[in-house]
Amino acid sequence: MKEEIVLKVGANKARPNTRRIWCQSQILSKYGFEKATAYMITYDMENAQIIIESSVIGERTVSGTEKRPIIDIENVKIKEMFEGVGHVHIEVSQDCIVVSASDRAKMLKNARRKAKENDSTFVELYCGGGTLSSAMMDAGFTPICAVDMDVEQNSINKTKEEEGIYHSINVLETYRANFPDCKVIQAPVNQIDMRKRLPQAGVLVAGIPCQSASKQGVTKRKQTGAAIRDEALPQLVFPVIEAVLAVEPHTVLIEEVEGFANSYSADFLKAVLEDFGYTIHENFVDGKELNAMSKRRRYCMVATVVEKFKFIFKPLEPKTIGSIIEGNVEDHEWKAFENYKAREEKNLAEGRNFTMNVIRYDDTITGTFGAGYAKCRVSEPLLAHPDPDTELFRLFTAREIARIHGLSEDYILPDSFTAACHVLGNGVLASGWRQVAHSIKAALAA
Repeated sequence: MKEEIVLKVGANKARPNTRRIWCQSQILSKYGFEKATAYMITYDMENAQIIIESSVIGERTVSGTEKRPIIDIENVKIKEMFEGVGHVHIEVSQDCIVVSASDRAKMLKNARRKAKENDSTFVELYCGGGTLSSAMMDAGFTPICAVDMDVEQNSINKTKEEEGIYHSINVLETYRANFPDCKVIQAPVNQIDMRKRLPQAGVLVAGIPCQSASKQGVTKRKQTGAAIRDEALPQLVFPVIEAVLAVEPHTVLIEEVEGFANSYSADFLKAVLEDFGYTIHENFVDGKELNAMSKRRRYCMVATVVEKFKFIFKPLEPKTIGSIIEGNVEDHEWKAFENYKAREEKNLAEGRNFTMNVIRYDDTITGTFGAGYAKCRVSEPLLAHPDPDTELFRLFTAREIARIHGLSEDYILPDSFTAACHVLGNGVLASGWRQVAHSIKAALAA
């Protein structure tokens, strides 16, 4: 029979080089540690344990009262053994007490050890096609495990996809092609046992799918009268917390839509991570501010035990759209898109600001490419023919979109244009997130 207690490690301002373990409980007398009982202490530094045993030859005795006995220990060895540990786990059995770091303290200590060792491995939840993994690799990190759920193409527009439970078609084929040495788990993230399936790593990355927090998601719910609820919390955020406990990373990197920043899910996640011992840093990866080629703007959270972390953003050298175009002008099929022009006129007449998003060769930035770009939606970027007299346009190719997002030329895209647009539209602005990854690297090296 055993009983367990978790206690805070005490400090003494008068003796800063010591730490104190003070336990007052009826449990002590129940297991042979009554008032005035002699005991001896063994400090097992190798296993980070303090073993207290009742013994007639013990040099210390239990203090307190008969109803509330006290064991009070204060010395330098406790500080050495539990450096950086806030709480200890006390296991009480007959005539024996074992003191060790609490489970939470062990996790935090392990995370700090990984930071000290500059652990550059990472696990990614909701990995998609790996655009964020690509940015991380460019900064010197190594993916060792990725988790996501593939769905069939004919399921792409179903309700569950819109809710954010599933967000990809054949994306794991793309991920595997780009990261052949990384373990890939094909499963709904909220359906796996994190402690059994995920390896230990230095960084946990999560690009949480949350269409409900996007501007389009909120607008759609208002238009349809559906409840604007925070379904990300139980289905998508809880698994992230479970993964943190399993992976014990020194850094947690969260990528999300802008609206997530003001959601209950974000507040909940930050509160839990802070309670775990992480320091929260928040920012937006804004393509326009970075002189990137896309206006894509996303919320970024870095929760870390690395003390010197700070975001380091440097404006990129501007490029023209013409510099990333594939092939020659005549290699592509150009169209008049008369239906776009008609829809634009209709929208303007009805007071809606959904106009054609025309991009020209000498422009340096585009609008945002959505996951459904292949559907030819009027509000998404169209490339204008370099001859202005033609009034012809075309969609950007998948490789051109990848270049606009800052992905490397060796990033492997799906053969299907629809699938490639889906991967890129749900992906990240790699040129911006690469700087976040470099910021983490710089903090580890500081």
